[in-house]
Amino acid sequence: FQPTADFPVGQLNPRSYRNIGLAAAILTVASAGVCFGLTAKYIPRLKRSMPAAADSRPRHALLKSIQDTVKNRPFRATAFSYLFNNLASALLSSIGLHVFTYTFHLSSQQIALVVGLQFLISIISQPMWAAVSRRMDKKPALHLGLAFASAGSLVFILLVLFRQDLQANPYAFIPFSLLTGVGTGALFTLPLSMVADTIDFDELRSGQRAEGLYYGSLTLYYKASQAIAIFLIGILLDLIRFDASLPVQSDVTTLSLGLLLAVGSLLSFGLSYLSLRGYDLDEEKVQAIQARIGEIKAGA
Repeated sequence: FQPTADFPVGQLNPRSYRNIGLAAAILTVASAGVCFGLTAKYIPRLKRSMPAAADSRPRHALLKSIQDTVKNRPFRATAFSYLFNNLASALLSSIGLHVFTYTFHLSSQQIALVVGLQFLISIISQPMWAAVSRRMDKKPALHLGLAFASAGSLVFILLVLFRQDLQANPYAFIPFSLLTGVGTGALFTLPLSMVADTIDFDELRSGQRAEGLYYGSLTLYYKASQAIAIFLIGILLDLIRFDASLPVQSDVTTLSLGLLLAVGSLLSFGLSYLSLRGYDLDEEKVQAIQARIGEIKAGA
């Protein structure tokens, strides 16, 4: 996003996106290669342990299996919460660059500072959330994470309303990055741990353990959140009359851009909170489920 004579604002230079796409493609292929190299040795072992009947099952059996995960009430609650959490994340990744560029006139380096700080706080908050979940249990800890993320969205609304006084000032976003970073640290890790508990719940109920099915279904919810976000953003950008060919947007458009990101994220976090009402597992119940599964296996 380096500025040029033709594009003083580097984010508006179309060539920059070609370079970003190339860099992202190289990183993706390299990461996939590392994952393949580290896991390829397990494929023969997995094939040997796979039931012979698995290859002969009809294709619709997969859809039936996915439908069965939806019947698992704790999993359904966790998956929809995860979907809405990722919807908020998709809003930031989709229009965040537009908001920081047009609403706050931040440079590419300043945007990197704001977003980088948020991700850094999210990473270093992981030990804290591990301790909090052990002390409070997972669902209350996730509620607390949603509270932090929602507080960050409220701070962002204030930043948008006072945007005229905060032009090109990345340090004004430090409270937002801190609150949102701490919150998202919980929103994208705790649900994965909660899904593990829902798998135990399903194993006791059905007699079968299906980690791959459940985590694969969770990925489906994640992809759905990205598709929903892209669809909605395309419509909303037209409604607020955003024109990507213009170096400067109208004041109404810049205000609407900022509020779209902040209010949209706040609504997503609210829906995530409501989704968790169906999750009724806690440490005591999970330990009882695991003990019962152990008894059944021991008696088999």
